[in-house]
Amino acid sequence: SRSTSHPSTGLPRTPSFAMVAGVLAAAPQSFGLAHSLDGHTGAVLSLAWTKNGAYVLSASQDKTLRLWNPHTGAHVKTYQGPHNHEVADAVISEDNSKFISCGGDKHFFQWDVSTAQVIRKFVGHDRKVNALAFGP
Repeated sequence: SRSTSHPSTGLPRTPSFAMVAGVLAAAPQSFGLAHSLDGHTGAVLSLAWTKNGAYVLSASQDKTLRLWNPHTGAHVKTYQGPHNHEVADAVISEDNSKFISCGGDKHFFQWDVSTAQVIRKFVGHDRKVNALAFGP
């Protein structure tokens, strides 16, 4: 039988994912493939789950972000426009109403999830922004 903890860290295993040529696969209930989420035309660089686990947001080299229902495999919405380079990361707010994305264009953007509109643009970095986190 397969261990429920990671062999080197001892931490619990998380849901399995596979990202191959822009295809995201998530299996929240098992270690097998549940759905293949097709749509990106570039590699997927990061994933962010909503706090309730109902949706996952993917960031891609194709300059877009996509919201998915990983339980059904359905593509919900595409977020595009302000990024003129790859989208390296995204992080979702605690209430799931907003997210922030960053990438190779040296900026990061705050989005409204439901309207797909950019709320705020953050500028000032001299190089690519690779990762994000919400603070307390």
